Amino acid sequence: MAAQCATDTGNNPLWDYALGVYSLPGMANELLRLQDTQDCDVLWLLTALWLAEKGVTLTAADLVNTEYDTCRRERILPLRAQRRACDKHHQRDEYDALKTAELDAEREGLGLLFQALSDRPQDGGGRQHNLSLLTSDYQPLLALLEHH
Repeated sequence: MAAQCATDTGNNPLWDYALGVYSLPGMANELLRLQDTQDCDVLWLLTALWLAEKGVTLTAADLVNTEYDTCRRERILPLRAQRRACDKHHQRDEYDALKTAELDAEREGLGLLFQALSDRPQDGGGRQHNLSLLTSDYQPLLALLEHH
């Protein structure tokens, strides 16, 4: 129940931040490139950026989150695989339903990350450090953010 409350868009600044950043020109393509070529977790990338925006350092220990990992493994990834296997031109209704379900699962995942990390104190954390825990190819993300 608490995770459900944390995933409501009105109660989850991480979700709101993620939607805003993801919608920046070029950002979705770059995040998906990292997901597809380096197996990066887009939700963790967005969380790392959100924490940096708040001045909070992401740590390797933060990346160990059993609840989120379970949500990702059991909900997000299977829905993504089903959606990608679906022919969006010939199975449009099924594709759209899977896309909506995947987005709902991602909202739940970000709710779990928000719950785990939202009360962390500011310590001067920055984008470069936070992203470097997730990928070495973070410069394009930083460049996109600097242009907005």
